[in-house]
Formats: sequence, structure tokens, C-alpha cells
Amino acid sequence: MIPYDDLQAMFENQALWRTRKAKEYPDDQRNAAAAELLNKLAAQVELRLFNRGLLEQYSRLVEVAEIAVNVVEEEQQLIREVGFHFFPDSVDEFLEELFERIARQAWEDADPEARRNALQLLRTASLDEKGPVS
Repeated sequence: MIPYDDLQAMFENQALWRTRKAKEYPDDQRNAAAAELLNKLAAQVELRLFNRGLLEQYSRLVEVAEIAVNVVEEEQQLIREVGFHFFPDSVDEFLEELFERIARQAWEDADPEARRNALQLLRTASLDEKGPVS
């Protein structure tokens, strides 16, 4: 399971990098906008304003999928896309997209057992979407 602090740090670190890039390329407003969005996501994690069940489901998927999928690479790719190709309004939206990408990779690349596990987790995720978990 990704600890809350790690998730928050992931957003904050990318926001800092985007802020540096915004200074390096002042004519390109995308970096500044991405940094602002990433800081918003970090604040949501800090305040626990997201569905914690999604984080738990994601962690379960990672346990199953990491044999077939480079999970860290998928996380890094998605975080780089925030503010450029992907504009999540919430941590939930970010986690859902990450979950889908890793599940899709596990499905495409994994052996049949890993495919069955990923499919079961996708079914569970679609049944569990009931809003924030306390």
C-alpha cells in the first residue's frame, strides 16, 4: 500500500520540478498550471479528501500486477502527464486512472493467473465506488 505521505510527496515533488521548469521556460504557462494542480492534489492527500478505498484497491492491484508491470514506471508516467495531457480534478480521479493503466498493463502483459486477478480487482473496484471512505 502506498502510504499517504508517499502519495503526497509524489505530488509535491513533481510540483516543485514543474515550478523550476516554469521559471526556466516563462513563456510556457503549462508548467506553472501543472504545479498548481499538483499542489492541489497534494493538499487533498494531506487533508485526506479522497476515497481511501481507492488507495487500498490500488495497493491490492499493485501486489498482483507488479510481477508483470513496472508499477513505478506507470506512476511516474502519469504524474508527468498531470497538467499537460491529464487534468485530474481530484486524487480520486488520479488514482482511478493509475489503477486502470496498471490493470490494463497487467491484463496485456501478464500470465493468465495475473489476468484473472486483475479482472477480479477491476470488478471489485466498480462495485466499491460509493464515495469517500471514513
